[in-house]
Amino acid sequence: MPTRRKVTETIVEAYKLQVIQIKKDLDEDADYVNVTTDIWSSRNLGSYLGVTGQWTRKTNGKLNIRCLAVKSMFGSHTGENIDAYLKDAFEEYGISTKVFVILRDNASDMARAMSNAGYITYGCFAHSEQLCLVKVYESQRATRDVVHRIRKIVAHFHRSGKATEELHAYKPR
Repeated sequence: MPTRRKVTETIVEAYKLQVIQIKKDLDEDADYVNVTTDIWSSRNLGSYLGVTGQWTRKTNGKLNIRCLAVKSMFGSHTGENIDAYLKDAFEEYGISTKVFVILRDNASDMARAMSNAGYITYGCFAHSEQLCLVKVYESQRATRDVVHRIRKIVAHFHRSGKATEELHAYKPR
C-alpha cells in the first residue's frame, strides 16, 4: 500500500502535468477564451476565487472547458483585489490577451472589477433568478418557518455523530 506522501506526490505530479497540457492547448489551439468566475466562502470562512475557461479548438472545432484556478483569496472582495487575482490567473495560463467574455456573479464588486479592467462581461442569469427567489421566499412567513425548522434539524445532525449514525441506520417500512 502506498504511503500518504507517495499518494500526495503522485497527485501533485499529475496536477502539474495537466496544467502544462492546458497551457499548451491554450497557447496552440485557442484564439479566444471565454471565462466564468465566482467567489465563495467555505464553512471555515476562507474565501476562494474560481476561474474556468471555455474555448473552441482551432484544429477540430471541439469545445474545451477547463478549471483554470481555484485560488485562496485574501483581503476584501474589492474590485481592485478581484481584478488582481483574475489577472494573476490569466497570466499564469497565458490568456491575458485572449479573454473574450467573462460570465460572473452579480456582486457589485465583481462587476466593478470587470468594468475597471475593460472586459466584456455579463452577470449570471441563474444568479439573478436565485436572488429573486430568495426575496420571494423571505416575504413568505410560512416558507421561512419551514426552512428554519429544516435548518435546525440539519444542524442537529451536523453536531451529533450518534444522531447521524441512527439516521443512516433507519430503514423506513
